[in-house]
Amino acid sequence: MSEMTAEALLEGPRGRRLCLELLLHAAEGMTDERGWDASRVVTTAGRAFEPDDGNRYARLILSSFEDASGGAPVEERAPGTPSEAAAVLAAIVLPARIDAGALRGALAVSVDVARYWQEPDGLDALAAQPELRTQLLRVAELVASSPAASWWSEPIDRWSQVTSAPDESWAPSRETAAEQLQRWAERRSAEEQRARREGPSEPTANRSGDWWSVPPNSLHRTTRALPGGPYGLDLVEDGFGWDSAEVRQVSTADGPVIEITGPKDWAALCRRWPFEVEASVRHDWYRVTGEDRAWVLPDWSRVAHEAAGVHLSVLGYLRTATRLVEIDGGSASVLAGWNPDATYWLRDGAREISDPVRWSRPADGGDWSAENS
Repeated sequence: MSEMTAEALLEGPRGRRLCLELLLHAAEGMTDERGWDASRVVTTAGRAFEPDDGNRYARLILSSFEDASGGAPVEERAPGTPSEAAAVLAAIVLPARIDAGALRGALAVSVDVARYWQEPDGLDALAAQPELRTQLLRVAELVASSPAASWWSEPIDRWSQVTSAPDESWAPSRETAAEQLQRWAERRSAEEQRARREGPSEPTANRSGDWWSVPPNSLHRTTRALPGGPYGLDLVEDGFGWDSAEVRQVSTADGPVIEITGPKDWAALCRRWPFEVEASVRHDWYRVTGEDRAWVLPDWSRVAHEAAGVHLSVLGYLRTATRLVEIDGGSASVLAGWNPDATYWLRDGAREISDPVRWSRPADGGDWSAENS
């Protein structure tokens, strides 16, 4: 189990974005111009890092602000720089303790903006700049000491697992796990062979494919039950913003569960059970990482020989997702399409053991609640 530390939280893009969002959340709660300045400067500094026409868009954002003295529009000024962003963030007053609601809200943003089919968004790129590290670190220290995040580095709680299904497309398949994994391996292999034959070799070509590195979604997928609703309700990469879902308790499959707590665990899994996807993910993962590598992901059909399930801790997600993970011999991987605290069950035995409880939230956002509570 990896230790929950401030340094660990800042290892990966998702952890850095979490901390930046918590800073911006604190800025929104301030009633003087320091909070307004922080939101404005950080937003425009991030836009300057957007791919393609990011600088033009930054100027459009700036044009909506009037000069405080009533003079020329702010659009005539240059977008904020990382140094300027760091300076305004230094003036943000942080709370003594970060509560569960603020943590979940910031984590939800970090998950929602994760990209695997195009370059990182501007705020992700801004958060990676060394000028911001000091400010992100003071937030990371609060997160690491927060009781609400104390379980983020823990292994799976096998006695508190639930499924969260927004619609029938998320229902587990009636086929055996072995059949689903075999079909997954055959499909990915066929896709890789087709990409090798037909796909452009230039990584910058305008092409996209199957960029996910998760086991088949038709398997049982669970997360931990929580008072505010399981993370599977809303912390979903590439989701559709569902506002309701049915939650059921699950009895887990027998056998060991592999824990992914960071890049080293993911690399070890890819090293033991490599599945080559170099051609089929080349263009998407190049956009994410800026590198053209011999890409691999775990062969889930063979991982099932070793374990009944694979669990990605919240800290493991924050450290690992949307970054290049080195394997060896020039090969690399990306943990893509996963969700925080997700467990995929690779063997039969996981089953729903309760009637469904419908959870919902307001259409304009807000907290989840059980409809019968």
